[in-house]
Amino acid sequence: MKLLDAVTEDVRTVSAPGILDTVYVRVFQTLIAAGEYARAAELTNDLMFGRSPRAFCCNSGEVAYGMVHALSGRADRALGSLSCAMSQLQLEDSGDLLPMAQSLAAYAHALLDNTDEAARLSEDTAEHRYRQPAQLESVEQLMRVQATLAGDPQRLCAQLRSMARSCLDESMVAPALECLAAAARHGDAKAAVELAEAAALADGRWARALYCFGAGLDANDSALLVEAADTALELGNVLLANTAARAALRIVDGRAGSADRAHARDALRIEHLSFRELRASNTITERMKTLTPFEAEIALRAAGQATRAEISGALKLSPRTIDWHLGKIFDKLHVSGRSELGEVLGQN
Repeated sequence: MKLLDAVTEDVRTVSAPGILDTVYVRVFQTLIAAGEYARAAELTNDLMFGRSPRAFCCNSGEVAYGMVHALSGRADRALGSLSCAMSQLQLEDSGDLLPMAQSLAAYAHALLDNTDEAARLSEDTAEHRYRQPAQLESVEQLMRVQATLAGDPQRLCAQLRSMARSCLDESMVAPALECLAAAARHGDAKAAVELAEAAALADGRWARALYCFGAGLDANDSALLVEAADTALELGNVLLANTAARAALRIVDGRAGSADRAHARDALRIEHLSFRELRASNTITERMKTLTPFEAEIALRAAGQATRAEISGALKLSPRTIDWHLGKIFDKLHVSGRSELGEVLGQN
């Protein structure tokens, strides 16, 4: 990662398309391995519109985009990109991309709890015609295992930990950390310990986030989990951010210390932000549809400049009743209060 910015800057002066394609593909793989999903998405979006017309054009770009969103937990976005690519790749697949696209789509369905479709896609995944780079091969295997065993968490976690050990034996640290993080997300306590131990030997923001996640789960440490969630959100991994934030909230629930209250506020903020990113049904537009017309009116008034007294006067309700309705509204919309409500509705 320290060298990546310099390499990316230098390659702008290269005019040979073949070299450009090779370098950009390797840069993309590096960003994925380093957990820099936000940067990988930005690079892919940039390259899909002309800078590297062969490596990231059409189906190649859609599969790359689908990979970034699947790994980061944005299942709906991943499927939107991958479904289109798979339709075309079944007719023409000169780049041998169909198996990867199918594995990613299967995993995205597993994230959406569509376990039957995830299993079907996993079973029907095509075979590669050519040997894949080791890193991409490990990503594909990780996705397929999680899709195939989505309904059997115990077997899934055992398989993920076994895969992690194999990766570490081959000095493939990045995929090993991904396997252990996936097992820890599924509730495997031993995987959390192994994740902290393996991540402690690595460096970079992603390794730090995973160390905090594993160690925080093992020690019930809300501070570490909030750090993991915050860093994961910065990196674009909304799935880990949401999981770590929810774990931190469980730990501080019922505690009254000032540090616990601060951790709860931070964790709740991250949980809400990441929640809205995970699924299309979680967006504020879709969540507003869950409100009754009366609740929607209160929400719109509360998101504006009206005071509590002005809202209660306009609706001929007591301030306490308004507060009760607002509590229900905040829960439905996954917002912390009027300030966040105004922010998300203003962005809508």
